[in-house]
Amino acid sequence: MARSRSYRKYLDVKMPLGGQQEVTSFQKHPPFTTPDSQNVIIYDSVDGRQRLGSRPGLAADGNDVGGDFRLLMRVEFVDGSHRRRDRLIAIMEDGQIYRTATEGTTTFTSHNSTALRFDTSHLIHGVVRNAKVYIADYDEVGPAAAASDGTIGGGSFTQLDSATYTDWTDLPDISGVSAPSINVNDYVVALDSVGANSRVTIGTYTIATVASGVITLSSSPTGGQAETGISFRVIRSPKVYNPINGTVALYTATASKGAVPLGHPAIALFRDRVVFAGGPDAPHNWHASRSGDPLDWLVSDTDALRAVSGAGGDAGQIGEPVTALITHADQCMLIGCRDSMWIMRGDPAFGGQIDNLSYEIGVLDKGSWCQTPMNETIFMSRDGIYMCPRSCGATSVTPVSRQTLPEKLIDVDYSNRQVLMEYDLRFKGIWIFQTPASGTGEHWFLSWQDEAKGFWQIVLQDAHQPTAIAVYPMIYSTTDSGVILGGVDGSARQFAMNHDQDAGSNAISSFVFIGPINLGGVVGDAIVTELHATTDTSSGDVDWELRMGQSAEQAFGATARESGNWNYAGRNSVDRPRARGSAAVLKLTNGEASARWALESLGLAYEPAGRMRANN
Repeated sequence: MARSRSYRKYLDVKMPLGGQQEVTSFQKHPPFTTPDSQNVIIYDSVDGRQRLGSRPGLAADGNDVGGDFRLLMRVEFVDGSHRRRDRLIAIMEDGQIYRTATEGTTTFTSHNSTALRFDTSHLIHGVVRNAKVYIADYDEVGPAAAASDGTIGGGSFTQLDSATYTDWTDLPDISGVSAPSINVNDYVVALDSVGANSRVTIGTYTIATVASGVITLSSSPTGGQAETGISFRVIRSPKVYNPINGTVALYTATASKGAVPLGHPAIALFRDRVVFAGGPDAPHNWHASRSGDPLDWLVSDTDALRAVSGAGGDAGQIGEPVTALITHADQCMLIGCRDSMWIMRGDPAFGGQIDNLSYEIGVLDKGSWCQTPMNETIFMSRDGIYMCPRSCGATSVTPVSRQTLPEKLIDVDYSNRQVLMEYDLRFKGIWIFQTPASGTGEHWFLSWQDEAKGFWQIVLQDAHQPTAIAVYPMIYSTTDSGVILGGVDGSARQFAMNHDQDAGSNAISSFVFIGPINLGGVVGDAIVTELHATTDTSSGDVDWELRMGQSAEQAFGATARESGNWNYAGRNSVDRPRARGSAAVLKLTNGEASARWALESLGLAYEPAGRMRANN
């Protein structure tokens, strides 16, 4: 006897706009979330509506510069004709600096008229002040040479030597790791003590020549006298780039105005001060230039604008090494360490103070943070993604990923992955990239809409994975993201809604699981009898699989009981599966390799089928 239609129930299946969730049991899986997805976001790439759909493709409108990107940033300046310019600059694997010739493009040309080069073994950061870029160039392994037995001699008393080093042209660094040969363009000598007879003027000195036996300095540090027992470092210097004429110079202080801190990876511009931190010598300390003068580092001055140094940490305690400096709001700066976070409120030389935000949560690395338009700071920690709320009144940091992804973003291997984050105004979310030295990384999109915050897993072609990223508003449009990805293959790209594939012809494989949907309650079974799907009128095909199980977890891991394809633009014909179980899961996959897709609505009909069977 046929079952009466009065038993049939209809369910308006809610889309998992809350993203991926891996906290609760499958049986108690929260509504509006998915247990797994790939290359799907809720800001669909067909019409830009808040609904399920494939992620936008990557557009590659620029040129292949070659090698990895090591720095990518926006620079604004006024040229010689008094016209405002807005460009992207990049440092590539060859150590050269490049600049886009015109606004709103990602086509780079070499823009370095000097012999100076940058270290290319790691990500480099810089800050812009008055149309000049101050770049924290450094050797990750530390100084190329460091000892306390230095001597000054020679005819002009400019020659540095040390019994510790027999050949200055073939230096290991202080860790015993082979380092590139030092050169007169990129390295300087820092003299850190006065010597046995107090004849040395402590400071940083440029190098005139490098020979096997001696390093000849550009000027005498002893006033024309010999000296012994000098503590010194031979170290890569930060640099200053002029985007107008393409010159790169060593970043040195004005004469008698102290010395620019050396070897620091973290840099920020705070209250018109250039701030460095995280170097190999006292990595817990930070150093700030005079307010209004980045060439003045004389900390012995006593006025309120003077250069100043300090440390993040409680009084009487040695702080952790600094991993990131983040200007936060107008009047404060975050000092991130691996396992702690501090906030500097006000000017460090004029009544400012440093307070702790967390003794356990910190910033993973110098590139693993970004800021939203509401001035919230979002950052990757050992414990996943956290947020520091807007304004200088923050008293703590808030977990973001723990509630949904308790394991995926914990203790990311930052030593073997380049971790990068940036907020995307076009797609209303945060891109989180983890690019390994080789192979495929694990990337995420964090939707940051008030009504739908959630994580979505992103997969990119290996060659398209970024090693540096930047926001470039000049390229932002109704279709294109303003976030630029500097790929490992030397090309810059951005996500674009009108691109069905990545960089022309690289298919995007996308899927999302909807459910588990508990149909039979605790002890009952049900039979799914109908599926009602409506796609966007411009959507590509969508393949579907219906999975059933006696538990929610079993349904998620089951093979497809029924499958099909929605290939009509808009409302599709009713699918009539006959699949029994206590729980159901639908898997949606792109049905066409070269087409975007978006789902408008999904309905499901089912009939109760009595008590749960032991096996189906």
